[in-house]
Amino acid sequence: MVYLAALSSGNPLLILPAAGGTAAATLIAAYDPDIVVRASGGEAVVDVRREETRHELHPELALLLSTSGSTGSPKLVRLSAEAVQANASAIAQYLHLRPGDTAATTLPFSYCYGMSVVNSHLLAAVEGQHDLALVAKTLAQDLGLPRSAIQLHPVKSIPRLTNGKPDYPAVLALASRKNDRAGATPIAAEPAAYPAYVRRIFAEVLEQENIADTDTFVSLDGDSLSYVAASVRLERALGIIPQDWHHAGL
Repeated sequence: MVYLAALSSGNPLLILPAAGGTAAATLIAAYDPDIVVRASGGEAVVDVRREETRHELHPELALLLSTSGSTGSPKLVRLSAEAVQANASAIAQYLHLRPGDTAATTLPFSYCYGMSVVNSHLLAAVEGQHDLALVAKTLAQDLGLPRSAIQLHPVKSIPRLTNGKPDYPAVLALASRKNDRAGATPIAAEPAAYPAYVRRIFAEVLEQENIADTDTFVSLDGDSLSYVAASVRLERALGIIPQDWHHAGL
């Protein structure tokens, strides 16, 4: 998770040997990272060594990985995010990787070939499934938020600034356009179409597939955030909604 977060946010990272010890300490002393993240008891322990960076790094730098050291001393290879993506894509295509494929991770992740295995399988899984509902549910559980507070939208690529970091205003604009299209329920539908529109709105807001005519917003475990989202869309579709709509069936 830390690895993916650093890549997606444009923060260069160096993967240390999993065993730690002298090898990891030597790399930390030589490259003086601003933040060190270690695993302890299955959890990520973050050591913020300074609030502001003292390094001037190339804007395209994303990842530092060790070579095999066949000449006697391992070297660090500098990779851009584009290079990591291209390498993962090439491997996934050549090996015809599928979302359900599992690889033997016998190589260390601090080694370039080891991370190539991970990156190519991550790419195959993401491009093959795009199960945004499952990802959103997992995020909500991890963050302790209601499911309706999480919105995910598939995009071909993340807009970036000239320095390679995410262009957050452009990302928000993408989400706004997606929301406009997703919420485009016809205004003031004909009464005969009410049940169909209500069912569709409940299904999308509450992520419920099998909704019976007797189901209500409350019986479907709607919460306060999804109440707001559903009521706005219902009013847009039906014109006027009763005060006790959340207790009424379709």
